Amino acid sequence: MSLTITNTFVAGAKARAAEVNKNFTDVSGKFTEGTGGIADGDISSAAAIKSSKLSSVSGNRITQAQLEDDAVDLRVLKDDAASGSPNAAVNNANHIKDGIITNAKLVAGTLKKGSLNLASVLVAVPALAPGVTFNVSTTLNSSSAFPFAVVQENGAEYWVHAKVKLTTGTGAYDLVGSNSSGVSNSAIFNIRVWYLVV
Repeated sequence: MSLTITNTFVAGAKARAAEVNKNFTDVSGKFTEGTGGIADGDISSAAAIKSSKLSSVSGNRITQAQLEDDAVDLRVLKDDAASGSPNAAVNNANHIKDGIITNAKLVAGTLKKGSLNLASVLVAVPALAPGVTFNVSTTLNSSSAFPFAVVQENGAEYWVHAKVKLTTGTGAYDLVGSNSSGVSNSAIFNIRVWYLVV
């Protein structure tokens, strides 16, 4: 809204001190917080206020309440490959908070092996006579690993049946199994345990 001045003076007329002071009060009142202060209508659409004029002090910054739905578009959230680029809004893991990406937000069929934090450990199993069982440490622990696949890398496939066993209390994963065939396995064979890094 425009600034309203109470008293108007004409050439040759005397101005009373109270009238002049009232006009000054009108002007000063326009630059105060609250009713009668500067409002949206007082700011020109061509004002081009610089973003540096906006506060970066906690409590005075723009919050989510001031943003319209869908106000932040893909251009703003682009993953700019250039390190330190002002447009690199999401090239740092810290910008994506825990839990923001849910299963519903993943496109079906796009999650590949390279996108997972996968690793494996090779476990050597000793030679086994028929019917002999084994229990070998995988060196993995439930606090840092989640095994999901066991792959035998050498030896006859009918010589060994193996699985990963979790020891309650310690969180240790062991590879357990047996030679269930009637044939002795006279050589050490290797079993690879694939796991998801926790």
